Amino acid sequence: MSTATSTTTTPSSTATPSSSQAAGTDPETTSPTSSSSGGSRPADTVRFGGIQAAIWRNLTKEGEPRYSVTVERRYADDKGDWHSTGSFGRGDLLSVSKAVDIAHSRIYELEAREKAERSVTSMSRTASGGQASRGGSGR
Repeated sequence: MSTATSTTTTPSSTATPSSSQAAGTDPETTSPTSSSSGGSRPADTVRFGGIQAAIWRNLTKEGEPRYSVTVERRYADDKGDWHSTGSFGRGDLLSVSKAVDIAHSRIYELEAREKAERSVTSMSRTASGGQASRGGSGR
């Protein structure tokens, strides 16, 4: 039975897709890695074999976070060079479905974490007379 693992990262304020290598066959969520061009990184990534679902965090004009998902299939050509495509064969579809399902759940987790962090920040501002608290014991 396969299980998904997850790591938490601090999401960036804007995001655009970048490439990364395919993993093994176990489903997993991984920490984002920066692209070689220095582009933005996904908030999280879910992989099933060569199928990768990247979760992107963007901000609306009002500053509210919104998440989106891109899905790609990674493959190596005859020379061993890695490529990606958004086209999936019949044999890929179950992995695509599972990756997107986990990405959906992960977005809810990310949103819940952000809501909790905003609540703590709001309470800190109220307790300090309108300014966010700095330093301290971390509580």
